[in-house]
Amino acid sequence: MTAQDFYTKLAIVDALGMIGDIRAVSPILKKEIWFEQASRHIGLSKSSVADALSMEITKIMAALVNICKNDIEPLLTYALKDRSVRAADVLEELGWQPSRDENGAIYYLLLSKWDKCVEIGEPAINPLIAKLTGNDHDSRKKAADTLVKIGPSAVGAAIEALKVVLRDDIPLGQERAIELLGRIGDARAIEPLIGALRDDNDDVREEAANVLDELGWQPGQDNIGAAYWVAKREWDKCIEIGTTAVEPLIAVLNSEFTDQKSKAKAAKVLARIGDTRAIEPLIAIISTSRKGLNMVNLVPTTETKTNVQAQHQDYPNNPI
Repeated sequence: MTAQDFYTKLAIVDALGMIGDIRAVSPILKKEIWFEQASRHIGLSKSSVADALSMEITKIMAALVNICKNDIEPLLTYALKDRSVRAADVLEELGWQPSRDENGAIYYLLLSKWDKCVEIGEPAINPLIAKLTGNDHDSRKKAADTLVKIGPSAVGAAIEALKVVLRDDIPLGQERAIELLGRIGDARAIEPLIGALRDDNDDVREEAANVLDELGWQPGQDNIGAAYWVAKREWDKCIEIGTTAVEPLIAVLNSEFTDQKSKAKAAKVLARIGDTRAIEPLIAIISTSRKGLNMVNLVPTTETKTNVQAQHQDYPNNPI
């Protein structure tokens, strides 16, 4: 694409805006990202690219404002369904005021107006929870802060929504959900946190145990207590609990997300407890690499020898 092509496209946007036909809204919004990408590949300097993008945004905004001044329905579809920031910008330019409902929260989130979500309250919870699973670190932090600011009236709904994040293993969301449950600081958060102690990911388990500590929860001598001590990697506590700890310890062996040192520790604890339920899982670890220990690199290297020697320090009675 040449510079002339780029500016011709912008001239067409101008023309569509002047004609003012509602059918032009979708093509303009769909081509916006293409314009932004293309403007970086037409041989312009960095400052010229910035100028080109500014011109692009100005022309797109002007065209959409003129087209939609009497009919905002297409903008609402793009803003609320497709999460188009540009459509939300145009709605704001036209002076549109959303209702105090979930759609209003979506609109304000597109504009990064976090305080408006606090004003909306409980209906803003699900859109804010969705932000917790996004890739933008700043947005995740602000979403968590906003959920806390909404206050006690929305705690129940927030906890229910966070339960879904934990239960469905939503990528990027579990540890943030756990952290937020701790920040909410409500006793109703304990139940989903206890559930997270059985998660397959050891980082999630550990985070849940730490937040339970912050909430003042105390483990018992039962299966839940054993899962808590496994998550904390307090292996002696598991030995004290005895056979009740076998199930969560076996879960450590079977997890694809647990580090090898923890698997080795769990195996040693199971040996100390002496329950025969551990035999088959332990045999499975030896028989296949998919269950845990890496059996692929069978030829020792300097690195693997060093790792073995380091682990031997934890078990001085075991031969290398």
